[in-house]
Amino acid sequence: MPKRNPQFILLLVFVLLGLALRLNHLASRSLWIDECFTFFQATGHAELQNFLDSIAEDSPPRIFKVEYFQGLLRNDPRKTPRDVTFGLIGQDTHPPLYFWLMHYWMKVFGDNVAAVRLFSLILGLSGILLA
Repeated sequence: MPKRNPQFILLLVFVLLGLALRLNHLASRSLWIDECFTFFQATGHAELQNFLDSIAEDSPPRIFKVEYFQGLLRNDPRKTPRDVTFGLIGQDTHPPLYFWLMHYWMKVFGDNVAAVRLFSLILGLSGILLA
């Protein structure tokens, strides 16, 4: 019987613990603001910033139903990584690689909350392994 490496076992424990903590109620919680921003950017909806700028000038502010914003959270098949890039150039200072990867992830696995959070979960587990 081969001798077990204690460092490997410890790493496996940390990865499984990280997985368990991250999978806990993955899709049952509502979206956070940064997650909404990621959705908007990764789906290439650059028009969101123009919309937000226009309603910021309204007095009194308009009230919108949640259904309006749900359309902006859907992955529009007509949008390309170029749309994602141009949206980021005008609105954000982050490099576009994460949003490009998320764009393709959403095309493959869907644009529901669990699928999008799973991408970050995988990146988080990769971080544990790299550390």
